[in-house]
Amino acid sequence: MKKLLLLAALVAAPAQADEVRFGELRELSMEYFRIANHRDSYFSYADQGDDLPREHWYYGTAVKFDLDLVRFRDVAVHWRNRVEGLSTNTQFRSVAWEFRWGVNLGDRVELFYDHLSQHCLECEPEDRSYGLKNFYGVEITFLKRSTK
Repeated sequence: MKKLLLLAALVAAPAQADEVRFGELRELSMEYFRIANHRDSYFSYADQGDDLPREHWYYGTAVKFDLDLVRFRDVAVHWRNRVEGLSTNTQFRSVAWEFRWGVNLGDRVELFYDHLSQHCLECEPEDRSYGLKNFYGVEITFLKRSTK
């Protein structure tokens, strides 16, 4: 992360103060949804279609935000987040956090670090580990159309 901020600072250093923006919130939204089908290895007895008359997956909600930490023209260091919660017909059962730290180099190239973790509430997975995925890379956009 320090390297990303340093890169942004070096690019923005010769810029005039009004060209550099800090802490700009680009999106803030909330989702609310009905779960049609869901399988969870940590909470399998609540899967849809289970013959046992127990809990079943029901509703979910998510909060999303996209924050530019530093932006200079087409170069930006950003942080995108999505925190999701899932519930059964009896209680809130699962939380997931997905985020991306990224550096946009123009509108076609992005260097990124992605994280996804999933946590089951009030249940004990046998191996006591939860879903986790961390990776980094580059995204190159070949075609981008405006919806306006």
